[in-house]
Amino acid sequence: MRELTVDLFSTVDGWLRGRDSPAYFGYDGPDLRAWIEEQSDCPQVVLMGANTYRALVEMGGGELSDSMARLPKVVFSKSLRPPLVWPNTSLVGEAVEVAVPEMKDAAGDPLRVIGSRLLVRSPCSGSGWWTGSA
Repeated sequence: MRELTVDLFSTVDGWLRGRDSPAYFGYDGPDLRAWIEEQSDCPQVVLMGANTYRALVEMGGGELSDSMARLPKVVFSKSLRPPLVWPNTSLVGEAVEVAVPEMKDAAGDPLRVIGSRLLVRSPCSGSGWWTGSA
């Protein structure tokens, strides 16, 4: 079974974003950039929801975007339509509670959710899709 990791940046008091502010992806700086670059060099399949996908695409180009472009990405969305801007991106309209356990059971690189609090907190998360049980 493939490993599934969830990365969420939050404030000390547990907020993932401020009131009327964009999603929080950490404080930019050399340490964060080095960590992201190191993580993006690891074999993985990145899972995200449509909101996170849109936010990351809007952040624009540069080295980090180039690193993300190389990684295979799976976006769960019923609102996005192909073609998607980022290369190596698959669009999944299937229910998360069905698709993720199938991905975990398939051979391949580890799975990693970045951001996507709504995806992680989806009603199906209680079914164990994000834990060790399928």
